[in-house]
Amino acid sequence: QPDNLAASVVDYCSGGLTFISPDGEVSLANEFDPWSFIDPKEHKNIQRRLAYIAAVEAIPADRKTNKHTQEIIDAVAAERNDSKPPSIGTVRRDIRVYKAEAYSPLALVKNRSRRLGYCKPESLQRSSELAIQALREKCMVEPGPKIKTAIALYQNLIKEENQNRVASDQIKPVSQSTFYNLVKAIDPIEWAISRGDPDAELMKLRQYGQGIVVERPLQRVEMDGVVIDLMTILNRETRRRLKIKKHRLTVVVAIDCYTRMIIGFAISTKGENTQVYNKCLENALYPWSEKLKKYGIVGGSYASGRIQEVVIDNSAVAKAASFVETLCALGIDKTVTPTQQPYLKGTIEAAFRSLNGHFHNYPGTTKSNVQARGAYDSAANAVIYDDEIEQILYEYFAVKYNNSRHSRLGCTPAEMWREATAET
Repeated sequence: QPDNLAASVVDYCSGGLTFISPDGEVSLANEFDPWSFIDPKEHKNIQRRLAYIAAVEAIPADRKTNKHTQEIIDAVAAERNDSKPPSIGTVRRDIRVYKAEAYSPLALVKNRSRRLGYCKPESLQRSSELAIQALREKCMVEPGPKIKTAIALYQNLIKEENQNRVASDQIKPVSQSTFYNLVKAIDPIEWAISRGDPDAELMKLRQYGQGIVVERPLQRVEMDGVVIDLMTILNRETRRRLKIKKHRLTVVVAIDCYTRMIIGFAISTKGENTQVYNKCLENALYPWSEKLKKYGIVGGSYASGRIQEVVIDNSAVAKAASFVETLCALGIDKTVTPTQQPYLKGTIEAAFRSLNGHFHNYPGTTKSNVQARGAYDSAANAVIYDDEIEQILYEYFAVKYNNSRHSRLGCTPAEMWREATAET
C-alpha cells in the first residue's frame, strides 16, 4: 500500500491497465485508439472516460471509499487538465455500463445513435427480435389494438427461448418503455399495407417519382394561407380594433389536388389562426351557390363534399385543439408537412402564385417584391375596402380559376371535376 495512493494510480494508468474479461484479457491503455467506425467526435470523450474508469478500478477493494475515490478522480483531472471532472456516481455508472457491455469502449459513447457499427450483445439483440416478432404476429394482421396480446406473446416467446439456454445465458425481456418504442419504430404505412388498406401503398410512395399520387376527388386537399399582394382600406370597426387604416389581408385557401379545383377559402385580418382555418374548412364542405347568388356572379364553377385528407404545414394551427377536434369530428385525416419544404404542398403554392398575380392588376397592389413595385405607393393608391375582397375572391375562383385551362391537367379544373364525379 503506497503512501500516495492517488499519484501511484495515475502513474500505473499511464502505463496501461489490464482487465480480465470472460473472453480473455483486454488491455486498456490511456491512449486507447477506438475502432475506425466510431464517430470521431466521440474519440476524445471515450479516452477521457476510460482514464477515469481505469484509475478508479485500480483502487484496492479495501480502500474504495468515497473519499479515496474522489482523490483519485481529482488526481486524474489534474493530470489531464480536466476542468470539469465527473462525479463519483458518474464514474461508477460508467464502470457498470462498461462491464455490462462486455468491456466494449462503444458503451461509453454518450449518444447511442452515434455508435456507428455498434451491435448489442446477443441476448439483448435476440430479445428485441422476439419483441418485433410478437408485434408483427399480433398487431399487423387485422385492425384493432393488439398491444397487450403482443406483450403476452412476447413473454411466452422469451420463456420458450430460455428453455434451451443455460442460466448464465438467459434472455431478459426488454422494459415496457422499450417495447413501446419498438412499436413506434414500425412504419405506420407498413402497418396499413399489412392490414389491406388499398391507399397505403400509394401514400407511401406518393412523394417520389412523378409527384403526389391522387386517384379521386377530395382524396387529398391542401390548405395554406397567404398574404395577398394588395393594400386594402379597413372598415370602421376593424380600423378601431387594429388602430390602422390600411392593411394587407390573409387568405386561407383549400384546393383539391386531383382536380385542382379551389373548393374553399376564408379571409382574416389577424393572419393565420385556428378560426380562419375552420372557416375555410366550412366553406369547402358546403356549396357556394348562395354566395354566388348574393354577389350576382353568373357562370361560376364550384365543388364541395366530404374530404378524406387535409394537408397543412407544420404551424401552430396544426397542433391547435379546436382545429384537430373539428377534423376528428368530420372524420378527416390530417397530414402535417415538414417545415421549409413547400414542394410537398406544390398544388396550393402554384395556386397562390396565380392568385397574387391576379391582384397585381388592382390599384393599391404591393407587387411580389420591392423591386417590382419600384416607386409605386401602394397605400396612397389603395381604393378597395376589405369588405369587397370576398366578392373579388368568389368571382376569381369560381369564374376565372376553376374555368381556366390548367397546364398540368390539359383541361379546366371544372371539366376535370365533372368527368371524375360522373364516373363515381
